Amino acid sequence: RNRGIWDNANSVGTVYTGNEFFKTTSHASDAIAVHIGANSIEGFTFTKNYVHDLKCISTSSIYGLYITGLSSGSAAEISNNMISLVANFAFTVNGIYEGSQANYNIFYNTVLLYGTPSGNNPSVCYGRFSNSNVNLKNNILENKITPSGSGQAFIIRNTGSLASLSSDHNDLKNDSSLNNTFALDGIDYRYNLNEWKSGTGKDSNSISADPLFVGAPDLHIDSTASSPVNGAGIPVAGITTDFDNNLRSVTAPDIGADEFNPPNPSGTLNLTMIMEGFYDQAADRMRAADSVKVYLRNSSSPYATVDSSKGIINAGTFTGSFTIANALSGNYYIQVRHRNTIDTWSAGAVAYTQGGTLNYNFTTSVSQAFGNNMKQVDSSPLRFGIYSADVTRDGLVNLNDIISTYNNASSFVNGYVVTDVTGDNVTNLNDILLAYNNSNGFVHVVSP
Repeated sequence: RNRGIWDNANSVGTVYTGNEFFKTTSHASDAIAVHIGANSIEGFTFTKNYVHDLKCISTSSIYGLYITGLSSGSAAEISNNMISLVANFAFTVNGIYEGSQANYNIFYNTVLLYGTPSGNNPSVCYGRFSNSNVNLKNNILENKITPSGSGQAFIIRNTGSLASLSSDHNDLKNDSSLNNTFALDGIDYRYNLNEWKSGTGKDSNSISADPLFVGAPDLHIDSTASSPVNGAGIPVAGITTDFDNNLRSVTAPDIGADEFNPPNPSGTLNLTMIMEGFYDQAADRMRAADSVKVYLRNSSSPYATVDSSKGIINAGTFTGSFTIANALSGNYYIQVRHRNTIDTWSAGAVAYTQGGTLNYNFTTSVSQAFGNNMKQVDSSPLRFGIYSADVTRDGLVNLNDIISTYNNASSFVNGYVVTDVTGDNVTNLNDILLAYNNSNGFVHVVSP
């Protein structure tokens, strides 16, 4: 037999972690990544190892982890491992094979078998061939092998007493349409997850779904997809990180070795607002469209920024659409910022559902702004605008804004500049007067 590691006597609590096992050539003997087998072994931990691409010829077998001969008092933890085995030319393929009446905690592993074996031989993601005490939780066991002849593709092959097997919150997926036996419960074959559940009373919270791997032999989950294993596990005391040492969720961990973060579904903020200085009452529109940045802020002090987005406010409709990329469902203040207006906050925190659409209109009432901090810009129809002329962006309109605007007007500075508070691409007396009036009105930011 060709073994990566063989422990066959007298070890105590050995920890096998962070190893990669693979084989580049085929031989006429079994290929075993790790073989642990002796009555004198007193427990072990096998965690965060990567086993892939083991090779042998058609009369030999492949084992990811092979356990035999342990005493009934021995205890083992098998967790956060990735085992990806291809069956081409192999006699039988076994992900985790345990044949000792010991005590096993088998948590958060990902095992994938695929390919076509030789002969009429079985493939097994998890083989339990003793009356061992087993906790089998939060594992992905997927068998995609297409058996030859009368061969069988198992997720679980069990010959021990079911009374000492505790199995739940796993993803148990058999993809073969040929001899899809799914599991052996010790007496009867079970042909799908529902039969296994009803016949054994096991795995009541488990699923049978494509976990959406990046691609074998890489068994990380494609985080851009909507994987069914996301948040489908159950917390396990003492296991706080995954295969990559990423923190596990303490409430709803992912099934399998990879704790991943799927992208948040993006939502939309449809915002309606008017920049006071840009508004042309006679034309019933703003003189120009312009870019605005919005922030979603927490509803309680210190009102931290949760998300932000840029968009364009249309000159005729006063509306703009902003992408909400990061915010989770919750209540948030909306803060709007324009190049020369006072930062203005929504009157209160508004409810947002992640991935949904949020509509907010500042123009309909002065009370739409926190502290009623807006100005009426039209009486028919009734409209309100956000105060303009904070050209120095310091949160208030004062002498500094007047002087900056005056200096640019005196120097004939025109175009898209911050001192053009009326939006006509010219800095002149109109801009100076607007800054002067808002300074006299002590216009300033009002926020929670």
